[in-house]
Amino acid sequence: MNSFIGQKRIIKELLAIQGNLLENKNLGINLLLRGPGGCGKTHLAKGFSRKFGPYTIQWPMKGFRWDKKCEDERAHIVDEVHLLKTPEEMFRYMDEEKYIFILTTTEGGSLVEPLTSRCIQFNFEPYNLTDLATIIMNHSKIKNFPIIIDTAILIAERSKGSPRIAKQYLDRMGFMINQEYHPFTIPGIKAAFDEVGIFDGGYTELDIRYLKILSQQGTASLHTLASAIRVDKATITNDIEPFLISKNHISITSKGRKFLSWRAEDYDKR
Repeated sequence: MNSFIGQKRIIKELLAIQGNLLENKNLGINLLLRGPGGCGKTHLAKGFSRKFGPYTIQWPMKGFRWDKKCEDERAHIVDEVHLLKTPEEMFRYMDEEKYIFILTTTEGGSLVEPLTSRCIQFNFEPYNLTDLATIIMNHSKIKNFPIIIDTAILIAERSKGSPRIAKQYLDRMGFMINQEYHPFTIPGIKAAFDEVGIFDGGYTELDIRYLKILSQQGTASLHTLASAIRVDKATITNDIEPFLISKNHISITSKGRKFLSWRAEDYDKR
């Protein structure tokens, strides 16, 4: 867990909690990691749990389970817990205070109060460019695609603050460069990004299409936007809108999606 990049405030407290749990083998705790998809919640949960030996990891779409194996293991991860239809099934085990539960959820995940009040909650902060660049540099070594820090920062600037997207973008640029579609230079990588539809600031073709339509209508429903840009609603709510909200381009109201501000002329050439 010490090697986790970013989220220093969270890491410091988790290390303190981990140390106390290791000293007291009869102590349990419930932790909730909350943040956008791809920010490293599950990776951190696994790193925390490994110190306690074998652990279980569950996905809510399969329903919550508890069997003999679970009883024998101290740490239990429930990934994307907001998808669990009957969270109360966990409460009796969470209340025993001898197990370690690490739950993860996205920022938009809706959780009931009886669940959240049982947990120490950690909210992931946005990743800065330095941390993202470090993550990209480390990933480049694993992929045997060595890059310089300027290249890592260029990729980080387009990654929407997400470690998962940052690593994915490095892979995509590597494919383009290795096939000699573009030279292995800063201008070459910028050209490769433009070609695949990822522009300055991290805006994608879908982001721009969404903004152009909403700027024309002023306010529109999720159904209208999904039909207009031809993607499913989940892609809009999970992949497009969180970024646009963070940029203060849109807001979500009771009447639908409301356009706030955006300079369409900057992207007319796209």
